[in-house]
Order: sequence, then structure tokens, then C-alpha cells
Amino acid sequence: MKSPYHTIMSLKTWTLCCLLAATAIGFAQSDPPKPSVPPVATVESFTPEVRQSILDAISDVVTKRAFVPGVDFNKWPEFLGKRQEAIDKTTTPGSFAQTINGALRDFGFSHIRLQAPTLTDPAGSIVGIGVTAQMAPDGILIISVKPGSPAAKAGLKQDETIIKIDGKVPTQTSDIRGELNQERTFEVKGTDGKVRTVKIKLERIQTLMLQTTPAPTQSTTPLRRDNLTFPKEDVALIRIVSFSGNFNRQQIRGFVEQSSKAKALILDLRGNGGGSADNMGYLLSLLMPPRTEYGVFVSRNLANRYKEANPDGAMTAEAIAKWAPENSRLRTRSRDLEPFKGKVLVLINRGSGSASEITAASLREQRGAVLIGGKTAGAVLASVFARIPGGFRLQYPVSDYVTPKGVRLEGKPTEPDIVVTSATTPEKDPVLEAALAEAAK
Repeated sequence: MKSPYHTIMSLKTWTLCCLLAATAIGFAQSDPPKPSVPPVATVESFTPEVRQSILDAISDVVTKRAFVPGVDFNKWPEFLGKRQEAIDKTTTPGSFAQTINGALRDFGFSHIRLQAPTLTDPAGSIVGIGVTAQMAPDGILIISVKPGSPAAKAGLKQDETIIKIDGKVPTQTSDIRGELNQERTFEVKGTDGKVRTVKIKLERIQTLMLQTTPAPTQSTTPLRRDNLTFPKEDVALIRIVSFSGNFNRQQIRGFVEQSSKAKALILDLRGNGGGSADNMGYLLSLLMPPRTEYGVFVSRNLANRYKEANPDGAMTAEAIAKWAPENSRLRTRSRDLEPFKGKVLVLINRGSGSASEITAASLREQRGAVLIGGKTAGAVLASVFARIPGGFRLQYPVSDYVTPKGVRLEGKPTEPDIVVTSATTPEKDPVLEAALAEAAK
């Protein structure tokens, strides 16, 4: 018979063994610690382990948060697999982002893109050439050039247009940027229409000056900033550069109010890549009566509700929008200002995207507006940004859009009613001329 002492010791020994075993099992079953990802990934810190951690975070956002009706985001591993060898060879944040963007483009829609950390950093600077710019029909229009910047040293000037970068047509102003000390080739069209090629090495540029409003100039280039002019006594022309950034609601309201007595209003949305849906709604409320519908944003929540009510229904943006209840439909609001009553004409081109496309399509369907110029971008998905480890930012879509008459604009550029193919120059604007001729009818 064992003594109480031996029994206590046996219990202690058994308990200790269990604890040691459990600890050992815990170590065996736990995943190895993930590498620490720096706040801003650099060439030096971009190890294969860090790269994989960043890739895991991107995949988590793409497969769990992104949404477009009818799109299977579980195909993301397949898209990555086709580029795995190229991904494994990337050694810099910039080259990694470019390769990942190639895989993201396989989804076949807009508003999904990875931004590398070299585009911005916590110190408030960018790696670029030192210009303030905006998209124009034929490339990137230079609004101002920072003195002493790489662009200034290369001879780039205000009102010139960057038409190609490294042999490719730019699609957004951030295409100018890249890796520190990277040499890039720019094809630049001067104000005289002549094209020249320059090589510029990218530098880190403090953004404080680049964010200031450039001083007014005597240039006649129409793509400048929001403004109101009267090309004819009874015709008002409102130019809106963007629905984000410097969009000033009080200013826009004032423009519409000053235009109230004109018989026609020309809304110039050329080169307007979109922006805030709220700002877009504000403008539409100044141009259409209160409670006028201007479409439906088809979100994951709306799609789930539709599926529950229609188990066998087609999971398309058009079908979901047609079914959408009243509280899901976008409608204008009363703005304590009588909406413009005259004829409305909207100028569009390939640089008109997202909110500006929705604005143009809604005004045509619900207001009888005449669209003049060229096709729009066909990119209207609503999107948000996710912060990714290492200073990356991932733009991803969260909803689609369908017009009041059931037209899905994503991937289907809006066609103008009056097509104008002649190029616009500082001296001549054929699109505006066509609009003035239409306004006179």
C-alpha cells in the first residue's frame, strides 16, 4: 500500500508530465512565427518572407472583402498561380506591385489595384518627377512643375502632355511614379503639338508644394480647374475636373445658380475620372428635380437579400437592380435651389470615368441631356482602399452600378449622342463647338 506522500508525488509527477506534453504538443501544432513586416517596405527589407506575408494579406482582402455581382473571387489563387514564378522573382515593392496588378487585371474589371509603398511615405513625400498633373484625353496634362525638380531639369513645362511612359499610354496620374532613382522614358507633347522623348530619373519629392493650387495662367487649355464661363450670352459652361479633391459644393452651387437664366447648360466632364458618390449626388440634385432616381449601387448586402428572395434568380447586376426595393435606389435631394430648367449638354471622353460616367448617363436618361464627344472609360465600380502591411494600399470594388433604365456601365463605355473625333487643342475645341451648335437648335 502506497503512502500518502507517494500518492501526492505521483499526482505531481503526472500533472507535470501532462503539462510538459501539452506544451510540447502546442509547440508542435502552432504555426511558425510570421516575419515582422516594416511599416514601409523598402528594397532592403523586401525579403521573400516579408513578400509572402504581404501577399497573404492581399489574398485575404481579395477573397473576403471584394465584391462584384457574379464574380468568383475564389479564382484569385488560380490567377496568382499563373504568375507565381514572376512573383518569386520580384525583389522590390514596385516590381511586386506591378506583377500583382497583372494578376488582378485577370478579373477583367476596374477599380482593383495595388499601390506600392514607394508612391507615398509617412514623411509626406512621393517618388516622382515633381509635377502636379491631371488626366486629359490624350495623356497626363501637366498643371505645374516644381522648380528644381527632375521634371524642371528635363525641360517639362506647364500645359504640356505626357502621352507615353516607357512606351505605354498612361491611364492614371500615378503612372508617373515609381522606384527611387529609377530612370523612366517620357514621350511629351508640347503646346506646339510636337512630341519629344526625355529620360528622367525619379527622386523623392516633398508633397507640400505639389499640393498647393497652381497660380492662374493665361493658358486657354480647358482642362484646368472647376470653373464657370459663358461662351455665349445665353449658354453657360461648367467645367468639373473631379468629384473628389477640390470639389467645392458651395462653389458648384453658385455656378448652377449663376447659370439659371441661361437657355442651355454645358457640363464639361472630359478628363474627370470620378470621385465621391456623395459629391456626384449633390451635383445631380442641382440639375434634376428632388426624388429623381439616378440608379442603384448593387452591393453584397443587396445581392444577398435578392438571392434570399429569388433563390433561382439570375445573379447579375441588372437583375438585382431591377428587383431592388425603394430604399436601395439612389435619388436626388432637395437643395433649396430650383434645379436648372434649360437644355443640358454633357461633354465626355475616354478620360470620363466612374462618377462622371454615372452623371452623364443619369442626365441623359432622366433629364434628356445630350452627350457630346467620345466614349467614356466604362469603369464605374464603387471601391474602397485597404491598408496592406509594408505600406501598400489595395483598391478593391465593393459594389456595381446600374442606371435607372437598367443599363450596367462597367465594361461598357457610354456612347455619346454626337461623336466628335477631332483633337482638342489650346486654340480649338471641336467638342465645345459641337455643343454650342447643338445648344443653338
